[in-house]
Amino acid sequence: MPEFRAGDRVKILSCETDPWAAGKEGRVLDDLREDQMIPSHLTGGRWSVRVDGRGWLSPGTALCLSYEIRKI
Repeated sequence: MPEFRAGDRVKILSCETDPWAAGKEGRVLDDLREDQMIPSHLTGGRWSVRVDGRGWLSPGTALCLSYEIRKI
């Protein structure tokens, strides 16, 4: 079973690929099959997180590794 599910609220502790997202909260976008543990190799195993409070002019999705996010 995957560590995170689509819709899970998470706190972004750090995010190597998107450092602007560190310290913010958001929701996991990835919806994985039961036999998948991490997202696709296309994202390097990173979770897509829709970051709260981002305006329409700014990117609002961060790609974070499992150890960079925590459920809240």
